[in-house]
Amino acid sequence: MCSDARGEKNSEGLLQSATPFSRSKIFPKAFRRGVPPVLHSRRPVAMLRLYDVPGISEPPMDPNAALRSHLTDLLTARQAHCTFADAVAHMPTEHRGDRPESLPYSVWELAEHIRRAQRDILDYCRTPDYEAADWPHDYWPDAPAPSTPTAWDASVAQVQTDQEALCDLVTDETIDLYETVPSSDEHTYLREVMLVADHTAYHVGQIVTVRRALGLWPPSGDAE
Repeated sequence: MCSDARGEKNSEGLLQSATPFSRSKIFPKAFRRGVPPVLHSRRPVAMLRLYDVPGISEPPMDPNAALRSHLTDLLTARQAHCTFADAVAHMPTEHRGDRPESLPYSVWELAEHIRRAQRDILDYCRTPDYEAADWPHDYWPDAPAPSTPTAWDASVAQVQTDQEALCDLVTDETIDLYETVPSSDEHTYLREVMLVADHTAYHVGQIVTVRRALGLWPPSGDAE
């Protein structure tokens, strides 16, 4: 390999890439504005550790370990706001379909919308022949209340299950978070995971608002 392709060693024995990574297909233009520069590159650092030096046998570490940890927390942890599980906890059966007078959604509609949207993005990340559903019809339930208590339980459980699947994807070191998902040539795994977290957080806040308007916040352990 010629020296121009490899780059040159610096004073710390690191090999610095001579060719910058392409940014043109990582994020669509609509999402570039205001995004930190590190998110516009396929690699956050264009420095490669030399492991072919005699006497050095340690395996290369995942340079994105901290990022993977932060993303997992973003999806699941109680940090700047309550979690989805917190928001739907102890929601009384008889009020799951109630719409406050000043708001257009019930807790059921918001929870089920979170489930459908999250599942859609998970499929987008895993399925090469992904086909988008019909917006907005396929992303919202038809009725303000679940048809049965079982429907509510199944929806809430599916949100948790798919959330765990996203975390498994994030922590899989064989997946480069800066690469595009199988069904896209412009959207990265990183973008999609952040999109899920952002979307869910937005609607979790709405669930809390609806519950406040119904006098059901904070949740009561006495509710069934």
